[in-house]
Amino acid sequence: MKYNLYLAIKAYSWYNIYSFFMGEIIMNKIRRHIIFYGYVQGVGFRWKARSLAQRLGISGWVENLPDGSVEMEAEGAARDIEELIDALSNDTWIGIERMESEIIPVHGDYNFEVK
Repeated sequence: MKYNLYLAIKAYSWYNIYSFFMGEIIMNKIRRHIIFYGYVQGVGFRWKARSLAQRLGISGWVENLPDGSVEMEAEGAARDIEELIDALSNDTWIGIERMESEIIPVHGDYNFEVK
């Protein structure tokens, strides 16, 4: 009887710990809509963004716009999205002059695509 009670308490505790951390992960997930201006087309921006996003576990998309800017939506942990933006900003070939960014509702995407 004591052993079964011990196992039940242990299982309940692990479930609570798991739920707490999964809740933290889900709650910290954001989605940002960003438009990059500057020297951002014809320099591998979209492919670099996709590669970095996949490595960081970020979902969303990126595409060139007719005016020469690049539009992106990135969903994931805020710190991972910041790391993505920092890496793109510090790339040798990419020249970001300015960005417009806003937080938008989370979509629950599973991959990052180049449009």
